[in-house]
Amino acid sequence: MQRHGSSSRLSSGFSKGTENDGLMADINTTPLVDVMLVLLIIFIVTAPLMSQGLNLNLPKEEAPAVKPENDPVVLEINAQGEVFFKTKPVSEEELDQLLAELKNRNDETVIQIRADKQTTYEAIVRVMAKATKNGLTKLALITDPPAPAGRP
Repeated sequence: MQRHGSSSRLSSGFSKGTENDGLMADINTTPLVDVMLVLLIIFIVTAPLMSQGLNLNLPKEEAPAVKPENDPVVLEINAQGEVFFKTKPVSEEELDQLLAELKNRNDETVIQIRADKQTTYEAIVRVMAKATKNGLTKLALITDPPAPAGRP
């Protein structure tokens, strides 16, 4: 039995079709919001893990930060003198090819060198010499800032 002006509801959330009353077409957005929040949490947790680079013990020096005009290319040298590009080891021949390719793309490319503080001077100079030999003269060395006074 129906009362005048009211409609009975089905358990699915849709109203019973009558002349005065069409189907209720609401979309339940709660599951969508739940999925989006879970994805957001996953991205927040994994974002710090996505940083590229080797775990190097950089020398501590105080110097103003340099903001390069173009995206710099970072070459990393570990304590054993091995050269890495985007965390992948690079042989001497591959380094020459990489630097020549970078020069061909843009001769204003900035090469930043991250070297462990235990790296020999010879290994650092070897990479710098290869860069300049290939026409890349904008070189920078990356260091960590020193610890504030009173901290080791």
